Amino acid sequence: MSARMAVGSVLTAALRCLGLALLAAALVSFGAATVLVVVSLITGGREAWQDAPYAWVGVFALALAFGLPAALMFGVLVAPLVALAGRVHRGWALLTSAVGGGVLVLLTTNLSFAVLGVLGGMVYAGLAQHASNETQTSNR
Repeated sequence: MSARMAVGSVLTAALRCLGLALLAAALVSFGAATVLVVVSLITGGREAWQDAPYAWVGVFALALAFGLPAALMFGVLVAPLVALAGRVHRGWALLTSAVGGGVLVLLTTNLSFAVLGVLGGMVYAGLAQHASNETQTSNR
């Protein structure tokens, strides 16, 4: 019975890491699309206002198309390292997460998308810290 519980615990932790990585990718994509469309509305003319909903959906879809595969790789490759670094200090978890996210996205795309990878890694670190605090609070 103990081996089954250990396997279940490891599987739960792995699925939690993947879920948090996918949530971070969706949040960063949502934020990036919103910021880019707001900037285009400020700098653009009347046509920008007419095209804003389509532009937002397109930018969101593009960012998500690049973000989801990177988030899956992040959840498998970097998230366990972030968990180990977080045991030492919360700052190490943030640094490991940001660098890991940036490097993974940089390997598959270019530097401008790597900035989104760094941001996604930082969002993941924040989500993981929040989830960890919630788990500790509920266990008391």
